[in-house]
Amino acid sequence: MAVVGLGGCAFFSPPDGFAGKPRDALPGQLNLRLSLDREVYRPGEAVVLEVAVTNTTNQEVPLPRLDGRSLSFWFGPVGEGRRCQRTPVMSKKEEKDLKEKGDEEASLKPGQRWTRSFVQTELTPETGQYVTQVHMGPVLVDASADGKLYSNAPAYQVQGERLFKRDPQGLLELSEALDLAAKQLTANVVSKEGILIEDEMGFYKWWINLDTRTPDGRPLKTGYLIDPYLGRVWSKARPFEESLKRTQPSEKPTGIHLPH
Repeated sequence: MAVVGLGGCAFFSPPDGFAGKPRDALPGQLNLRLSLDREVYRPGEAVVLEVAVTNTTNQEVPLPRLDGRSLSFWFGPVGEGRRCQRTPVMSKKEEKDLKEKGDEEASLKPGQRWTRSFVQTELTPETGQYVTQVHMGPVLVDASADGKLYSNAPAYQVQGERLFKRDPQGLLELSEALDLAAKQLTANVVSKEGILIEDEMGFYKWWINLDTRTPDGRPLKTGYLIDPYLGRVWSKARPFEESLKRTQPSEKPTGIHLPH
């Protein structure tokens, strides 16, 4: 089975456990665990992962916070040595903070456990069986020779009809967002259009306008915000003004605040 969009892929001999065999924590070690919200997905569906690191040593260990810089996420087809790196959803605000402040370290105390959830929009490109893994590093205690911690490698299946079409950045295509919004109305939609905006936290949203007609024939315009990562209606919204329209909806504008 071929994987599409292989940017960030590499062929290598994976660390022990990448074949999908779980690796349990041993006393006196740091343990990095990865879990998925489900075992079966449809093509184009987002995956929600939880990363957990546990300190079973008897000493405090300085570690970077769980974020898109300290962690790298990999996936690939079962039975192949090819692993593709995929970046999780991260707000522009967090990206800016990481760039300005750098890695933030804290001490993980004995017996303490950190967890964080991440959304991945590019782990379900086509039908097939896959494994995924997270790497953390560099760390100073119980790391491998390259200074990294390696998680277990949970396996999952991608099957069925495609749920969503996504652009090369993993965002929901405009046509998909328009359809999601239109399904919220029982009235016949005469026309629909959308723009991509950025909210106050630096996450993207599709802002959709739907044109319908009232029973007496008067035009009625309705607005919705669509989450382009998970593929769901975020909220109802006032329609956007014509002045915000872009000739290329795939552009990623900044500084446009969401309607309240």
